[in-house]
Amino acid sequence: MKKVLVLVLILFTLILTACGNNKTEDDLTFMYWSDRELVNRVDYIRSNTDWKIEAIDIPDVMYMPRLLIMFAAADYPDIFLLPEDPFYDMAKNGMLHKLDEENLTYVDLELMTYEGEVYGVKEDRFIFVVSSFVEDYDLAIDFLEEFLGINNKKVF
Repeated sequence: MKKVLVLVLILFTLILTACGNNKTEDDLTFMYWSDRELVNRVDYIRSNTDWKIEAIDIPDVMYMPRLLIMFAAADYPDIFLLPEDPFYDMAKNGMLHKLDEENLTYVDLELMTYEGEVYGVKEDRFIFVVSSFVEDYDLAIDFLEEFLGINNKKVF
């Protein structure tokens, strides 16, 4: 039994190490679950800005487990999507950055709030949020504005 426990602990440590934070300062990470439209938007922003974006595309079924492992390993994506169920728990537990409504010009989208504070922007079935551990909040908001504004530009 001890050998199994030690093996599990070693395996868990290796997984956490593999998921470790290896971003550079110029990177902005955006994590989402597989969706062709989102991939197209990321590609559009990459080709029309000088931002270095690390896009992390995770299959739907693995998305929440992978996100929770990343948070446990202190390897936080800067911007990520959430389904509605965990949104409130993550806001309550300080995992999401409060968003300044004045910086969000796309007010036709639904703002997601927790206890009167804005923590996300909902578009269709996606809730876009910014990690409370983001290094460059202004860049994250600029990216979010550009990303959400692409639909208004009708580039696809």
